[in-house]
Amino acid sequence: MIDGCRMTEKCQEFGYCLAHEGYCRASDASCRASLRCQMGGYCSVQKGAIGCMVAGDDDCKGSDACKVGLKCVEHNGRCVRGEPAAEGAAGAEAAPDAPAETAP
Repeated sequence: MIDGCRMTEKCQEFGYCLAHEGYCRASDASCRASLRCQMGGYCSVQKGAIGCMVAGDDDCKGSDACKVGLKCVEHNGRCVRGEPAAEGAAGAEAAPDAPAETAP
């Protein structure tokens, strides 16, 4: 059955490569090797090995979604455009204040 899972499109695309109780399930390794990891950042296995998910910014940063589409931040299980909240918020507040204080 293991070879049966590994030879399917669902293994290559979605990471369902591990046979378990008659079903093809995901694993950490199969998620990282999947096309969805490469393309969209779905590189971490979900609890219960039911599929692959975007678990954090690191999953996004190595994907085509980040390299091509600038979607490098995880938000609600997806890679989206933006900067991590702590860095983005601090940088956005500092710039507008500085010119206002030095104006005549």
